[in-house]
Amino acid sequence: MNYKLRHNWSVYGQFATGSSIPPSKTFDVKNGEVSVLPKATQTRTFQVGSVWKSGRITLDIDSYITRFENGYSSYPDPDNNNDPVYYLSGKSKTKGLEAESTIFLGAGISAYLNGTVNRARYMTTGLSLASAPKTRKRSV
Repeated sequence: MNYKLRHNWSVYGQFATGSSIPPSKTFDVKNGEVSVLPKATQTRTFQVGSVWKSGRITLDIDSYITRFENGYSSYPDPDNNNDPVYYLSGKSKTKGLEAESTIFLGAGISAYLNGTVNRARYMTTGLSLASAPKTRKRSV
């Protein structure tokens, strides 16, 4: 959904579902006997935001929540050369805020700014996901 508040300002909301196939290393192992292949990770994302434009500046700010239904984690098996053992790690949720802007400086040159603050946690324990991106990241 997208709603135009003024000629240069709009708000939007979206919902998306998807799936991600687990890495092949979860089941493609040397001499492995995999009787049941792992299921794809199911996701649902909700996002709301706003976009504003002027003659020289654009600004986009949004908030999102993504729920992952069945992700995979691993641990080294000390009894088998520390080969990884994969298991379902449970449901998790990632929440965050994003902002980006393009500023026209002149002579065909623009500056692009982007920033994100997010948090990824398991839904049952509240613990942070070990492989999630750092809490704060910026790029210019």
